[in-house]
Amino acid sequence: MERFDAQLDVEVAGGETVVRREFVTAETGDIVTLEALLGETGERIRFQFLPAGGGEDTPPEVARLTFESGVEASASWTATAGT
Repeated sequence: MERFDAQLDVEVAGGETVVRREFVTAETGDIVTLEALLGETGERIRFQFLPAGGGEDTPPEVARLTFESGVEASASWTATAGT
């Protein structure tokens, strides 16, 4: 299994949306693992998705990280169908 590391360090104000298009690329069927770290000491939140899809039955996916509470340092990953 090949492993590639990339890092994106962003500060986002309340109510603001930041979009990073094509932050990762992959071949069809490749699973990409994303990891978010909230603050310097927060818990790592891992997520796997298929940016290029998994073939005819699985469309490409777009990963979304939603910060639920900055005070409690909580967030969740979701995947939606992409193009």
